[in-house]
Order: sequence, then structure tokens, then C-alpha cells
Amino acid sequence: MNRPVKSTMKRFGKDESGAVALIFGLALLPLMGMTGAAVDYSRASQLRTKMAAASDAAVLAGVKTKGTLGDKQKAADAAFAANLGSDPALKGAVGGLTALPGNAYRYEVTADYTYAILGIMPGMPGSTKLAVFSEANAGDGSVEVALVLDNTGSMKSDMSALRKAGESFTNILFDYASNGADLKMSVVPYVAAVNPGRLNLGMSSVDTRGDSQWQAHNLRGRWIGFLPDCTNDPFWKPGPGGGGGGGGGPGPGVGGEGAWLQDATRKLGEIGRELFGIKSASAQVGTYGTPNRKAPFAGKEITVNKPYTKTDGVKAFVPTGFGYDPVWSRCVISNPGKIANLDLFDGIRTKSGTAQWKGCVEARPEPFDVTDDPPNASDPRTLFTPYFWPDEPGKGKDGNSLGYVNNYMDDGDMPAGWNNGWEWEWQANLFKYDGQNKNANFSENAPNTSGPNMACPDELLRLSDDRTKVLNKIKGLKHWNGGGTVSSEGIMWGWRTLSPKLPLADAKPYGTKNHKKIMVVMTDGENLIGGNNVGGPVMSHYNAYGYMRWGRFPQENFQEAAKYLDNRMALACENAKKAGVQVITILFRVNTANAKSLLEKCASNNKLFYLAKDTNELQKAFTDVAELIGKIRLTR
Repeated sequence: MNRPVKSTMKRFGKDESGAVALIFGLALLPLMGMTGAAVDYSRASQLRTKMAAASDAAVLAGVKTKGTLGDKQKAADAAFAANLGSDPALKGAVGGLTALPGNAYRYEVTADYTYAILGIMPGMPGSTKLAVFSEANAGDGSVEVALVLDNTGSMKSDMSALRKAGESFTNILFDYASNGADLKMSVVPYVAAVNPGRLNLGMSSVDTRGDSQWQAHNLRGRWIGFLPDCTNDPFWKPGPGGGGGGGGGPGPGVGGEGAWLQDATRKLGEIGRELFGIKSASAQVGTYGTPNRKAPFAGKEITVNKPYTKTDGVKAFVPTGFGYDPVWSRCVISNPGKIANLDLFDGIRTKSGTAQWKGCVEARPEPFDVTDDPPNASDPRTLFTPYFWPDEPGKGKDGNSLGYVNNYMDDGDMPAGWNNGWEWEWQANLFKYDGQNKNANFSENAPNTSGPNMACPDELLRLSDDRTKVLNKIKGLKHWNGGGTVSSEGIMWGWRTLSPKLPLADAKPYGTKNHKKIMVVMTDGENLIGGNNVGGPVMSHYNAYGYMRWGRFPQENFQEAAKYLDNRMALACENAKKAGVQVITILFRVNTANAKSLLEKCASNNKLFYLAKDTNELQKAFTDVAELIGKIRLTR
């Protein structure tokens, strides 16, 4: 049905839908402009943030690069491009590096950002300029870094990774320091002892004459021989079953009660020798004061009659300086009460001459084992004792090996009249160090060594600003078997390389303005010492604290010895931190609660403790630590 034209036109005049469309169309342009502005501004802000990060990397790369300002500019540009990447909306990014006062630099960069939406809007610009800058300097002063590295046998499979991590660490630090920053580094490898080096120490720092209370402690005053058939000493009677030792003192075939009584006699005999023994200068014929061990002997002949022997008139010769007490121990001869380790080195023959002290030292007596007090000749406790691992017994009477880890020469003869038929006497017999024993079996090449320098590691490198020297030291590091792990000694010698005090005295004074002392300690295990024929006269491997038996440990017990070493380590860390050394620790592979606690407490704070579960994490830990130490501070 056709509608009238008039009514149709009337309805059209009242229809508003076209007006709405027209109004929406007119409003769309500013709406699109607002949306486009939001999108473009957000995108520009993101790109500017990315440019700022790339600019930071650029200025750091420029400052670290050696050479002219042009060389630094090229490095900065390359770093900027690598970090910025490509974006079609960002064009013409150009950076410039300028030098500022105070060894600082500024990297400024501009770029054109092309609008994605605003560029198509009428009357709107198609792009805008983005500009950022970063400033950096070469740090806030000088730094000394001690790198203390566990080189024990447990690192056997990981030494390559450790060397690689150490080289990376060194290069990062020296890269940071290549433009005026003052950097020196030391490298301290350790096992159960540390080798500071003979020349580094200087003999004025060394206890050459055996005055330290712990020098040759396992040998001093020990019984080394007895008279045949002299079995009726009033202070000694055989224990139940006779023979066998039973854990007592060294003597001819005693056990049980007899062992205890003889040990008491030995102690009384030592006291007697201290009070009445030969002390005259004429008795001291060794270079460093130890009595003569080479025939012919000066001394005296003794005669022992009944009831102490089965027959009257038993004779024996007592060399000058060796112990014989007619009251307490008339059946035995004993070592001098004072022995110098350097004389023992002189008393060992090798194919090339006499044995040479390699340079390792033992821990000083408490409390000086965990302090950086300088050596003082007037106080022997402050001097450093040459490390000396004694020769240990070889084969028993049945011809079978007794199982000691460091038997490197014959057990030696005795002066006329004396017998030494038991491993306790063989161990302590000073007469084998007579310079005539030509069967010494030496090996000083890592990892398996023997001789008086057994388990003495590579010599430390004292503070140096020579990158090549530091890298060469790290590249040459090896693992060493034997001894155990004594981290306190590694920490102490790391600290001593940073100390302004003797024996090294290379470092700047404590409290120097804008100067830092940093020690990085890496270990893969807990403190421990190895077992060594536990029922015999030594009980353990030798280490910086001597043997377990008759030694410096509170008890002849391995667990208690480990606790003692943990305590020394904790004190060493604490004292170093109090002196102004910042300590950073890295625990590798081991994840025991005790190991973590030790290393966490050793570090200056818990953020400076790193746990590396594998070689990749070890590399990252060293890289992170190097970046932390050498980080060039961004000033803006």
C-alpha cells in the first residue's frame, strides 16, 4: 500500500538517526586523537626506558675500555646498539661520549620516534625526539682483593672450573680498574696448611730455633729407645697380656695398666729434663740449635744394674742433648726437649742434596693463629714455624706395611746399647734425621706428595697490580691430596695479604680514605683432618695444627678436632672483619647445615654469602662477586 508523499516527508523530517551518525563521525576524530596519543605516549615511554638502560650499558662499556676517548666512544656505541636492539619506530639513534671531571663520563643519545597513530591525524606531528643520558665514574677509590681458594683433594674434578671462574673474576676486576682505579689482588691457595713462601716471609719472621711451644711437638721429649732386658723400672710394669701398646705412651711392649704407668713416667721424665736436662750452648750443634744426630757422638756412657735389668752392668751411650733420667726413666732414652724443624730438613738426604723447606708454615699458638699481629723475635709465639711432616713408620716386624701415609725414609739406627723395636719409637726417632739416610723417597709434585713438605700447596701470590701475574697464578693452581681442610689458615693468610703489618706489609693502612679491603673465600667442604693409622703414635694426617695425637687439639677425637677448627675459622673471620676487611664467601657443592652456617657467619652479611651447587653456579657466583666488587657506580 502506497503512503502519501506528504506523510512520508513529515516522518523524514522528524527522524534523528542521521544526526546521531553525523555527530558520532564528527566526534570520532578527537576521540581517535586522544586514544592515539595515549598509545603513542606509552610506546614512547617504553622506548625511552629501553634507551636509558642501553645508555647505562654504553657508558659503563666506555669507561671500562682502555685507550683514547675515540676508543671508548666505539665501545660505548657498540654496547648501546647491542642492548637497544632494533625497532622500526625508532630511527637515527646517535650517542656521544664526553669526559667529565673526576674520571667520570657522560653518554648522551637522541633518537626519532615515529608516531603510530598520531602521525596520521590531521595537523599532528609525525614523530618526536627522545633523549636520554647516563653518567658513570671509575669507582670511589682503591681496592685490595684477596682471593682465597680451596685446593684440597676433593676439588680434583673441579679445578678446571675453579681456574676458569678465577680467571673470569680477575679479568672483570682488572677491566673495571683499567682507567685509573687502584686495584691490587692476592691469590691464596690452601689445603690443611698455606705456603706463604720462604722469600715472602723472610727469616726474621720465622722461628728458626725451635722456641715455639708447638714446634716439633710430636717429637720433642719422646721416648725413642730402651735398654734390652730393662723391664723392672719401679714406675713401669707390663699391663695385662704384656706387649701391644694399648694406646699408651711409647715404650717397649706394654699395654693396659702398664701403658698408663709408662706414659706417666714419660711425662715425669720430661719435667725432669726441663729442670735438670742439658741446656748448655755447647750441646746445641745443629745450625738451628738441635743436638747432633750424626755419629760419632759426644756424650756419656751409662751403666744400669739390678734390679732394673736382668743382669748387672748393662751399658748404653747417651749423646749430648738427649734425655736420660736415672731417677724416673733409667730404662729409656728420649729426644731433646727442643728441636728445630729446619735442622730436621738439613738432616734428610735427597738425590740432589739436603731436603729444602718449601715455605708452608704451621698455625701460630693461640691466640696469634687468628690475628694479624706482626712477628716479634722477643715473643716466639708470634713467629711462624716451618711446616714439617715427620717421617712415619714403614714396615712392621712381620714385613707388612703399617699403613701410615707418609713413610719416606728408613726408620733409623740408635746409638750403641739402645734398642727401638716398636713403631712408637720409629716414629719419634730423631737419629734418622742424621744427613746420612740416603733412601729418602720424595715427591713434591701435585697431587700425591711425600716427604716433609707433603700436602704443602702452591705458594701464595702477595698483592699485585699485574693482571698477567695474577692470571698466571690462577692458571697454575692444582689440587693437593693429604692433610685435610683447614680453612682458618687460608682465611688468615688471605687477611695477612691485606694487612699493612709484617710479615708481608704490602697493603695500605687500615682506615685509608676511599679504600676497601675485600677477601673472597671459596671452599667446597667443611674443616676436617684425615685419619692415619688411628691406633698409632700420630692418629691423623699432619696439618697446620700438627698431629691429632699429643698435639694441639683439645681431645684426641676427630669430631672435636673439627669443632676446634670451626671455632678457629669463626674467630679468624670475625677478627678480619673487625679490622676492616669485607668478607665474601662462596660454598661450592656442599650443602650441609654446618658448612652453610660457617660460611654465612664468616661473610660480612648474608647477602655476601653465595651457594654454588655446580660448576655453572660457581662461574656465576665468581662473576657476580666480581661485578659487585668492581661495579662502576652510576652517578645519574
